[in-house]
Amino acid sequence: MKPIRTVSLIMLISIITFNLWSQGNGEWGGKLRQRFTQIKLNEIGRELNLSPDRLERFRPVYMRYDFEKTNSKIRLAKGLMRVNPDSLTEDEAERLVRDQLVNARRQIEIREKYYDEFRKVLTAKEIVRLYQCENDIQRKIGQEVKRRTQRIRDRRF
Repeated sequence: MKPIRTVSLIMLISIITFNLWSQGNGEWGGKLRQRFTQIKLNEIGRELNLSPDRLERFRPVYMRYDFEKTNSKIRLAKGLMRVNPDSLTEDEAERLVRDQLVNARRQIEIREKYYDEFRKVLTAKEIVRLYQCENDIQRKIGQEVKRRTQRIRDRRF
């Protein structure tokens, strides 16, 4: 039963993720992003075995955390990893690296900020599991995106 749920979750998240990328930041994209966060929140609630009451107390905190974290990562992804280093001047490369460092610090600040808020609802062990669950979801999304990209490439040739 668990493999079926996992595959279903991966497929749903992948579909939503592809739609998010294609929709941009408009109203529709915002709604999809919110729906994607809700799916992640439901999966995290299931993995942490949270009661409905605790999940409702956790939900607004997680929504704010995920919004801040996602917006910071979007800026990070648009920079350093999507550029050909040979096409940059030394000054442009310096700026990109410094921007990436600023964004990495921002990610740490976000985690530190929300740790205290999470502690109001979750135990420290549950927070560790939260981070592990988020990482697992991201890994599954990455695998699905890679698989779909490869399938598209295979069709072209």
